[in-house]
Amino acid sequence: MAAVVACAYLAYPPLHGANLYDFHYLPLGIPFVWWVLHAVESRRRIMAIVVALVAMSVREDVAGQLAVLGVFLLLTGPAAVEGILLTLVPGAYAVVLKLLVMPHFKGGVEAFVDQYGALLPQGAHGFAGVLSTIVGNPAFAANVAIDKDKVVYALKIFAPVLALPFRAPRCWLLLLPGFAFTILSSYGPLIQTSFQYTAYWIPWVFIGVVLALERIGRPGDATATLRRRAAVLGLAFASLASTMYHGAFTRHETVQGGFGRFRFESTADDLRRREHVAQALALIPADARVAASEELTPHASSRTFDYKLRYGVYDAEYLLFTAPIGGEEGGQALPELRNGTFGVVADLDDVVVARRGQPTLLNAFFLARAGR
Repeated sequence: MAAVVACAYLAYPPLHGANLYDFHYLPLGIPFVWWVLHAVESRRRIMAIVVALVAMSVREDVAGQLAVLGVFLLLTGPAAVEGILLTLVPGAYAVVLKLLVMPHFKGGVEAFVDQYGALLPQGAHGFAGVLSTIVGNPAFAANVAIDKDKVVYALKIFAPVLALPFRAPRCWLLLLPGFAFTILSSYGPLIQTSFQYTAYWIPWVFIGVVLALERIGRPGDATATLRRRAAVLGLAFASLASTMYHGAFTRHETVQGGFGRFRFESTADDLRRREHVAQALALIPADARVAASEELTPHASSRTFDYKLRYGVYDAEYLLFTAPIGGEEGGQALPELRNGTFGVVADLDDVVVARRGQPTLLNAFFLARAGR
């Protein structure tokens, strides 16, 4: 039975989507949240403290999820002291970071509030406004939470596990982070299983699977073994069916990673671009400050200063971007090339390097190509 649950986790399509879209913080929190629960239940307090600190360091909302786990332990288990500590310490850390530290570095603006714009009252600008809508007008909040796309999203989250978490009332509390962070939002990627935000659900969904199977097999129930076997068989079937249609192991033409289909193969064009990226990076000193486009910034991220070009050029010494360039990135890079602040060092057709203060002999050629 444990092996079936483990295989269902590995075959879980929302987990695949989270891992195939770039490299994000949230999925890294999943094993640490489980590790904390394991350490608490096995009474290994030092381990629990260390792993909880690591989990908190992943991201502030992972700390918030630990606080929910603390409430769960406090209400349902014998680990009352650990539950209180997990509720208070990670909870306070998440609140301070979210409402004080992050706004301090964003000029007083609370981060990611725009993702819940549908719940913001007119004139409000922070999470307090979102909470006031949820508490003061629950009917409106429910209307935001229930629409076709969100129903489809919820089915993709729960159908692969046969909706077993709903069979365990103790798990309902644990499902709150997923509901609050995704279903109440008005930001498209938060309700798509091809993004990292499925990590708000994954640890709690599979804890719920375990709790449900445990509940089905209560001692003294003559039919417990038969019903548990039926549930495990149903879990195996649902998991296999969902991963065949949406998972990364079988039909690759349906697998999503982020905004589009994920390609597993490397084409001749991919290999050529990879060579061009290597040539471009070789032209940039290891200690230079770089403003790079979305697809190239991971390749420059080992240096101290690697800016996202879409947000600004800042004090970058080099620009590194893919061509053709447009949108926010083009709005940042093209004016710098037109006014001569940066000169093109290398135009490799699909990858371009420009340096601050470099002669602008190649700029006109590239700008003409960019215009076409």
